[in-house]
Amino acid sequence: MFLRQLDYKLFHIVNDLAKRWRWLDYCGIFCAVYLIWLMAIISLIFFWYLPTQINRLRYLFTLFASTVVAYTVSAIIGFAYGRARPFVNLEGAHQLITTSFFHKSFPSSHSMVAFALAFTVLWFNRPWGIVMLVLAALVAWGRVFVGVHYPMDVAAGAILGGAVSYVMYRIIM
Repeated sequence: MFLRQLDYKLFHIVNDLAKRWRWLDYCGIFCAVYLIWLMAIISLIFFWYLPTQINRLRYLFTLFASTVVAYTVSAIIGFAYGRARPFVNLEGAHQLITTSFFHKSFPSSHSMVAFALAFTVLWFNRPWGIVMLVLAALVAWGRVFVGVHYPMDVAAGAILGGAVSYVMYRIIM
């Protein structure tokens, strides 16, 4: 019960900033919807900067496996858990993007995939990986800001995305 109340409070701290400044709304929408695609492009471009062909193939397999497994695990957990989105449960939640209330909230698929991408890059190159982790954190923040996830949803997505990436990295390496 304490965690749920904390989750609601943290949600309102972030989401209550929505619809105050147009520039921040645009930034939040970009982070929530489009930044993950930019991360995918950066991840694929990074492929060409790896030193050897064998590293490139390992990286590509790890990247692909991590994102596919992360999305699949998110779907399975979401189907089993079935938590409703904040704009369905909470009075006064600001919803800045359209998404079906039938879709699950926990865990955040966007956060899982973003962190799977970021951690995969991190295993192969620490400086670029840190940049990607910052971008993944912005994706997670954006999902809460636009009103489609609770903070615990994106935190679980981050942890699970990192764990999936690590397991795929260890299997493939």
